[in-house]
Amino acid sequence: MIPKKIKVLGKTYSIEGPEEILDEADELGHTYAYKCLIRYGHNATEEPQQLRDTILHEICHALYYENGLATELKTRDDDLEEQVVRRTATGLLQIFRDNPQLVTFLTEKN
Repeated sequence: MIPKKIKVLGKTYSIEGPEEILDEADELGHTYAYKCLIRYGHNATEEPQQLRDTILHEICHALYYENGLATELKTRDDDLEEQVVRRTATGLLQIFRDNPQLVTFLTEKN
């Protein structure tokens, strides 16, 4: 079962879908960081693994914004990849600890 709410670095994000809100036909989901909202489209629900991948992908977008990377990386360029990897890994670990139901959902076989 997809969780309706998750915590991302202390902020509560809602997860909604499937929705017909996507800008492009091939877009599977979208994160609205300013609203603390993740939405996924009907096309993301065709395969269970695609849905899990889409949800985690959108969570990474939320983490990117909540870590301050959206602003910081526009002004700095030194060791960009390492910053992104370190912050993403640390943030994901905390998200998984704060949301065990999300880990269960993402790791389901079917």
